Amino acid sequence: MACASEQDNFQQWLAQINQVCGRFAARPLEGAFFGELETSYTQSLKLSTVTAAGVNLFRTSQEIKNGNDAWFYTVFQLEGSAGIEQDDRRAMLKAGDITLIDASRPCSIYWQERSRQISLLLPRQLIEQHARFQEVRCALPLSRTLPTVQLSYRLLQESMGNADLSASESEAALEAMVCLLPVSYTHLRAHETGRNLVCRLLLEKKKNTTK
Repeated sequence: MACASEQDNFQQWLAQINQVCGRFAARPLEGAFFGELETSYTQSLKLSTVTAAGVNLFRTSQEIKNGNDAWFYTVFQLEGSAGIEQDDRRAMLKAGDITLIDASRPCSIYWQERSRQISLLLPRQLIEQHARFQEVRCALPLSRTLPTVQLSYRLLQESMGNADLSASESEAALEAMVCLLPVSYTHLRAHETGRNLVCRLLLEKKKNTTK
């Protein structure tokens, strides 16, 4: 840290994170640290908006043991970029992308440059119910180009901007976003399968032409 005041800001920000988002540890990265946290509660929607730079936020088994793991964090990247690691996967989120983080397993978030993102808490029971026994793939970026991701953003923004949202409407919006996630991952897997098929065909063609 560059000075005592920056160290104080770092500790205050981490204390806020631990109070609102669950138990995390953190370490500074190269460059100047910046950290802000805003919270919003609209009935069933529990949101945190994090603006940060020059910091690595992470959860180990120690933080998980002392916290609540009945959630998934759905990360909506608003500005800048962020690196997220979990289960030997690393997602580099760009503005408009979405990913999931499982609160029950270690994870790590890197903010090198100034970045802003919303973290929406989704109940584990609701996620697993809609996954229908499929693997819930965390730290895998869902691109802003996917129609289901764009729809999720619109649902989130409209819900956040509506102070008159009833409890039932809030629950319906939350469930709609949860329903869109498996569809988004299905689209992503279909894209990956198609890309892998094209790569295999190109390799086969190259082999045949070199014989």
